[in-house]
Amino acid sequence: MSSKKCDVTLLYANRNEENIALRKEVETITTQCNFKLIHILSRDEKFIGEKGHLDRERILRLVPDAKDREVFLCCPGPMMDAVRRALKDLGVSSDRIYNEQFAL
Repeated sequence: MSSKKCDVTLLYANRNEENIALRKEVETITTQCNFKLIHILSRDEKFIGEKGHLDRERILRLVPDAKDREVFLCCPGPMMDAVRRALKDLGVSSDRIYNEQFAL
């Protein structure tokens, strides 16, 4: 029986720690499924970790092989547009970007 290696990186962007939906559940899944979780908070001065917005430079630094991956986005419209542009700038083909948009 062969097993596939799971190679998933979740860039989980939120305003602050209080806004991280299902945090405990997501962090539990990361240990069970062996994938990398990186929180990125845009409005939390006390947070120790990635701070700012999910932009081209951050994606490139955190996932240098992004152009070779399937990308799944789940975010509000304006963020969706910005991240899609960043991904396209990095060479990610449109047919490798999947999305689920929601409103806040």
